Amino acid sequence: MAVPPHRPLEPAAPRPGGGEQLFVVACNRCGESGGTAFAGKSVILDPWGEPLWEAGGDETLGGAVLDLEKVKSFREGFPASTGRAPDLY
Repeated sequence: MAVPPHRPLEPAAPRPGGGEQLFVVACNRCGESGGTAFAGKSVILDPWGEPLWEAGGDETLGGAVLDLEKVKSFREGFPASTGRAPDLY
């Protein structure tokens, strides 16, 4: 009996980059093992959480060019880290 595919990245990966102002590369297992189906759906997100590359449910290779200037631009437009005090921790 096959179990419905796990989809751990879909709830967790929609837009996680924005709060931390970084790129997110999330890879997930696909296929079936021991009666458990795995959804795949690996993804690379930019700092706004927009997909740069998305995998389907089958085994695949993929990639994206990570433009680090996007991070700099994002941080300048959304200065969430201005209140940080790294000298305190």
